[in-house]
Amino acid sequence: MQQQQQQQQQLQQQQQQQQVPPQEDPSQQAPPAPEGAPPPPPDAADAAADPPPAPPAPEVTADQVPLVSPNAESALATTSSFALEELINFKDSWDPFEPTDTPVFWHIPKAGGSSIKDAMGGCHRFVQATEFGITDGHDADTEVAIVYPRVPGDADTDRSPFVNIDSSTVAGIQRAKDMGFADAQLADVVVSPFVFELNDLFTQTAKGRFFSVFRHPIDRAVSMFYYIRVADWEPSYKPELKDWTLEQYAQSDIVENNWMTRQLSNTLGGELTEENLSKAMEVIRRKFLVGLMSQIEPTMARAEKFFRWTFH
Repeated sequence: MQQQQQQQQQLQQQQQQQQVPPQEDPSQQAPPAPEGAPPPPPDAADAAADPPPAPPAPEVTADQVPLVSPNAESALATTSSFALEELINFKDSWDPFEPTDTPVFWHIPKAGGSSIKDAMGGCHRFVQATEFGITDGHDADTEVAIVYPRVPGDADTDRSPFVNIDSSTVAGIQRAKDMGFADAQLADVVVSPFVFELNDLFTQTAKGRFFSVFRHPIDRAVSMFYYIRVADWEPSYKPELKDWTLEQYAQSDIVENNWMTRQLSNTLGGELTEENLSKAMEVIRRKFLVGLMSQIEPTMARAEKFFRWTFH
């Protein structure tokens, strides 16, 4: 019994010794800082846990925002499987602009193209290459030149300049090529509904640069329906559509058959595939300065900035 009591006393003493914190050696303690002295530097571990705040990012103005990402070339080059040799005479979107570059406006029907043409002709006074260049008898010209065709029905004043070619037809593009349009360097801008057919209008030393205005395809189709049934001045005029509903038009053979994809993939006939769609998208990414009809004013401002256009 007495032996058990001694063992319990020894166990209690051991537990009390474990609960007493170890005493620091006074010789190892830092002396107190004198009054008025600066606080000691923080411990390295504390500094790592609480790093100083990062400096604020510099403010970027609108003029400093690049129109094309500087990394676009390397990024697209690694993802593209299309060489696009058929468009070798057109600059890529990431190539820097040069004064010898000729802007080419791809005119998508019912997507604000007429407004863009009016701005380029009326506000900027550009020499344009469009179908209007062969009016007023200039379709018989044998040499490429800047002409000032009359506007039928308008007063004979303040005529706009045009190059005497027709860039809206394949035959007109071939005529322009034969007349030496590429070497003449007369046009400030070319307007055409074609893409691949225009490659021969340019050279390796005087390249073209595509830009365009895109619109939601459903909105564009609806606008086309209401336009071609009243536009008696257009070759596409369809007076019989005046008695049609929009649903009848959408289900008919008159409605466009993927016109944009066909033009951008150089597949005007036959059945389209996913590869055609991929090629069309790649052409836009690599060759086009893109604008939107829903943002027509910023689109025009972007083109003016990129091409260094000025008002006259």
